[in-house]
Amino acid sequence: MGVLLGGFRFDPKDGRRQAVPTWAQDFCGASPCLGNRAGRGAFSTDRISGEGWVMLIASVVLFGAFCLLAVGVLQGALDGIDLAIMNLLRNPDAPDALLGPTWLHEMGRDVTALGSLSVLFLVTGTSFAYLLVTGRTRLAAFLAGAFGGAFLLSFALKELVGRPRPEFISIAEVFTPSFPSAHASLSAATFLSVGLLLTRAEPGETKDRYVIGVAIVLTLLVGLSRLYLGLHYPSDILAGWMLGAGWVCLCWWYAERREHRAEIALAEARRY
Repeated sequence: MGVLLGGFRFDPKDGRRQAVPTWAQDFCGASPCLGNRAGRGAFSTDRISGEGWVMLIASVVLFGAFCLLAVGVLQGALDGIDLAIMNLLRNPDAPDALLGPTWLHEMGRDVTALGSLSVLFLVTGTSFAYLLVTGRTRLAAFLAGAFGGAFLLSFALKELVGRPRPEFISIAEVFTPSFPSAHASLSAATFLSVGLLLTRAEPGETKDRYVIGVAIVLTLLVGLSRLYLGLHYPSDILAGWMLGAGWVCLCWWYAERREHRAEIALAEARRY
């Protein structure tokens, strides 16, 4: 039987060495056969198949729902519902004015800033850098792919659909079309990705629920603040959530699939 030394499988019987794929070493860095690579594994190996398939199914459902929303928006089928919901949040005597006291308006602006590109780039960038300097390159790649993909999808779809913004007096400047909401999609991608990574930091079902719960609440608050401030239609927000969450689920499934392949490769290597 061979052993792994320095990234090679060494057979003591004939002295031959065979290289083990680097991607397999990186994904399974926590394996005892990898020595100084311990601690660099990306994902937990006890939930690969079940969690991976759940993520894949979730992404398909979310993307399917997003497509249905997009068709409804393009056909104008959702315009009446969108306007009815938005009017509920406006002052009946002054439709251009927000409901509620001034401090609530300020709170809405503060919360919506959590989903701004500046804040999300800062959160993603610092998290990405930390993962790199601690040797967790695969986790860093997942985070970059989740945020970068959501960013490209969001703004490409905005230009493709080309939906105008709501015709209310806006308390903030806007520069892009309305559908889907980039604040909603990118906050979902960022907060859910970071939340999923934190669940891998240490085991604990209660901790996992808390972390994912916080990520979901932050995502919802950012989207609802955009709706309250009259910057997006409800369907824009819902589509953004679906797009961001669906993309994160797809990225997580792909990472789990890669890890599963790496485990198989290392298991085969240890057989010789």
